[in-house]
Amino acid sequence: MKLLIDFGASRIKSTILDKDNYVLSNFFETPGSSFNDFKGSIKFDFFKRSILKHIDHFSENGNVQIDEILACGEMHGFGLIPISNNYSSNNQYLKEFYSWRYCHIDSKESLKKLEKYDLYHKTCMTLREGLPSVNLYSIINKIGYDHSIFEDELKLISFPQVLSDDKTEYVNRSIAHSMGIYSLKNTVVEPFSSLKKIKFPTVIDDKRSKLGTILHSDTKIPITCFIGDLQAACLGSDLKDNELLLNIGTGSQIISIYDGAYTFGKELRPYFKNKLLECITHIPAGRHFISWCEHITRNNKSISKNDFWKILKGLEYEEILEATRKIDFFFDNNININVDSKSDLKDFLANLTKSFLHQYLDIIQKYSDNYKKIKISGGIINRIPSSKRYLSERLNKEISIMENSEILTLIGLREMLSFQNET
Repeated sequence: MKLLIDFGASRIKSTILDKDNYVLSNFFETPGSSFNDFKGSIKFDFFKRSILKHIDHFSENGNVQIDEILACGEMHGFGLIPISNNYSSNNQYLKEFYSWRYCHIDSKESLKKLEKYDLYHKTCMTLREGLPSVNLYSIINKIGYDHSIFEDELKLISFPQVLSDDKTEYVNRSIAHSMGIYSLKNTVVEPFSSLKKIKFPTVIDDKRSKLGTILHSDTKIPITCFIGDLQAACLGSDLKDNELLLNIGTGSQIISIYDGAYTFGKELRPYFKNKLLECITHIPAGRHFISWCEHITRNNKSISKNDFWKILKGLEYEEILEATRKIDFFFDNNININVDSKSDLKDFLANLTKSFLHQYLDIIQKYSDNYKKIKISGGIINRIPSSKRYLSERLNKEISIMENSEILTLIGLREMLSFQNET
């Protein structure tokens, strides 16, 4: 049996496939890394413990033997580990896996220093706080490259090395590139290529048969794939050359297959079969709704979290249409919202939702002529049902609301299995 598993920030979900039946029907979930981190840093063993829970679930409840693992997950993460077994440093930076939620205290200063290296043109990715490139550069400058932490060579790891028992050197293109350290040609770029005391993962072809292994019940199960969740969602949506994918979940993206000239985005990501994706990422979405919810319920004791999500789900199309107050959807801790009743909350959420949806409309409406079809997916869309109509009536194109949004990444992993089996 094949285990397909998506390491999402909010939840980790999985399913199994056998060689004769490729229907996805049996799912299991555990909490994602966002519930197990401290300001974006996560203990290394969290991911290993999580995947073993999923293997145990299917092995014990389904009485099946898993012989292969294909995975995807949140991107922009890394850790540093010593190569030598005799390494005794207790430095804090050798104990954690840093997700995209981690922002080193010196990030702003590092961004200024990194400008001279022209990393945007080298990697086709916009530098921003939270990228491994910025966090790694900040760590090195904070402790000094001559510090005892660098007495012996260190290894930079990402997925799947953080899962694998044998700590192999390999990583898929999409995960490697998401660190902001590699070019689209899979090479480490300056200034990181000059860091001789850090060993970077080797980027391998997506059809490679083995990235590492996980020991379970005295059996070594091979990991044959670990790709970015963005690429997995695109595969799962069956994205075509003349289509646009609007994916709105915990985070959100606007994505299309790159045809050699930028259309709406200014960033590129590796895809499969020698293709690239053009995209805009890091658009505020579900995570910011959660922040708004926590802020409002914390400051207005008469409003509960259940009130927030229930009213949001029950918003009528007309209520969103008639909203007139523009709100910067990007959550800011310093903002003060006066919501004293459920009526106030409904009015606020109608305005907030309209502002949220126009983040996407303001971009897509300008460039929709380039695309035959627009696909819309993601869990947040399902939590605000009226948003589907609002988007559909303003995008003058064929619209497809994907009903299987919750499992797009797992569908993408199923497609990866077919891709790997191609001759």
